[in-house]
Amino acid sequence: MPFSKIKTRWTDGNLEFMDDSGGIIATWDSDNRKLTFASGANLDLSAATGLVTFAAGEIAAADLGTNAVTTTKINALAVTGAKVAEDTLTGNKAAVVANANTGPGLPVLHRVNTAGGVTADTDVTVDDKVLVLDVWVQNNGAGTASDTITVKNGASAITDAIDISGADKTIKRVATIDNANATIAAGGTLKVTETDGGSNDSPATTVYVLCVKVA
Repeated sequence: MPFSKIKTRWTDGNLEFMDDSGGIIATWDSDNRKLTFASGANLDLSAATGLVTFAAGEIAAADLGTNAVTTTKINALAVTGAKVAEDTLTGNKAAVVANANTGPGLPVLHRVNTAGGVTADTDVTVDDKVLVLDVWVQNNGAGTASDTITVKNGASAITDAIDISGADKTIKRVATIDNANATIAAGGTLKVTETDGGSNDSPATTVYVLCVKVA
């Protein structure tokens, strides 16, 4: 029976620990004053008694393996609003709102500018499946007779033709929403059609489309 399966040797002033086949387990590095473990070797501490203390800031991101920090390792309520970077959250993070939902759902908003002066479409490809709830239009210039905005799901109208013939700064709200067309699929086209009344003087507008995410 061998006296010890652990062997040691000195290499360039460093103390190496080896298994009985000569493979290095760990090395005390004299120059850098550091204990390093070879690939496949582990420092295994008892969960009940083992303790390793690090100075503040000692564990760097580069020292953590990919996906090493899981949700089960994060204390409940530890991630607060102060920990979330500014200007990073979008409606993509909102949960789907179910029918007869008991918990409140989050609205998501699409803001679409139109240039005015001509009959034209402005297309937005939506990331998520959404149900259109409301639409309102802000005139950024004065409109004339028969100038309108229509919000569509692709080629199919969701709203009535919203009259934007009013003065600059006027806000007009949708009168009707077609439930058959109001759900836009993920990757679908939210289309805003501005129709000029015929004098190429329809106003630039900002169109607000209020939605919820749905399954």
